[in-house]
Amino acid sequence: MISPTAKQYEFKLGAASLAVTRGGPNTDTSICFIPGWGGDHWLWQQHFEQCSQTHDTLIVDLPGFGRSQVPLSQLTVEASAQLVSAALTDAGIKQCVLVGHSLGGAISLAIAALLGDKAQAVIGVDSLAFNVIYPATSQEGIDEMVNPFRCDYTAAINGLADAYMSENTPAGARDKIAADMLSNDQKTGVTVLETYLAWDRDADLKRYQGPVYGLLAQVHEPIIDHRVTDRIDIEIVDGTGHYIMLDQPDALHKKIDEVLNS
Repeated sequence: MISPTAKQYEFKLGAASLAVTRGGPNTDTSICFIPGWGGDHWLWQQHFEQCSQTHDTLIVDLPGFGRSQVPLSQLTVEASAQLVSAALTDAGIKQCVLVGHSLGGAISLAIAALLGDKAQAVIGVDSLAFNVIYPATSQEGIDEMVNPFRCDYTAAINGLADAYMSENTPAGARDKIAADMLSNDQKTGVTVLETYLAWDRDADLKRYQGPVYGLLAQVHEPIIDHRVTDRIDIEIVDGTGHYIMLDQPDALHKKIDEVLNS
C-alpha cells in the first residue's frame, strides 16, 4: 500500500484524467515513475516509498490504464507524453528523472523530448533498447504481434504474463499483473499496443539530447539493439524477467541513485 502521507489526485485536461500519486520533500529534482502496458501505480510502490524519503516523487498511471481515463484518440505515445508532460508542469516540477517500464519507457523518452532541459535523464526499465520493435514496427509486424490480443484477449494476456516472469518474481505478482491487465478494456489495450509499436523511437532520441539509460532483463540480452548502444547506456540485470523493478529492485534503485548523483 502507498504511504498514507502520499497525495493521490486527478489531473484533468479536456476529456482526459490522469491519476497521480505524489509524496516526498520539495526538491529541485523530482522522480517520475510511469508503468508499462496494462499496469498501474502498484508496480512502483516499493520504489516510490524509497525515493520519496529523499526526493519529490510521482507515479502517473499510464494513460488509458489503472485509474487514468483517456479517450481512445489520445492513446498514442505522443499524445500520452503530452498529457503526462502537462501533469508534470502543473505539478510545478523544476527538473525530473523519468523512470518508465516497457511502454512507460517509450512515453518517458517522448516526455523528455517535450520537457527538454527539465528532463535530467530517462531510465527505460526493460525498454527502449530492443531490436525487435524499435525504432518502429511495420504494419505487417504490428498485425502479427497484436492479432492474438484481438482474437482472444484473455489468453494472450495470460500468455504474456507467463512469459514475463522469472525465478525471482515475487510470489503472487504474476496473478496480480495479469488481473490488472485484464481489468482494462480490450479496445483500449489493443489500441495502445498498435500505437506503441508504430512509435518511432529514434525520432525522440534525436529530439532529446540528455542521458538515456536502459536496464534490460537478462532474458532479453540476445535482442539488444546495438545500433543505439552509443546513445543508450545499457545494463543487463541478471536474474530478471520483464519486471526488473520487482525481480531485482535493488538494481533499479542503485541506477536511480547513480543518475541522481551524476
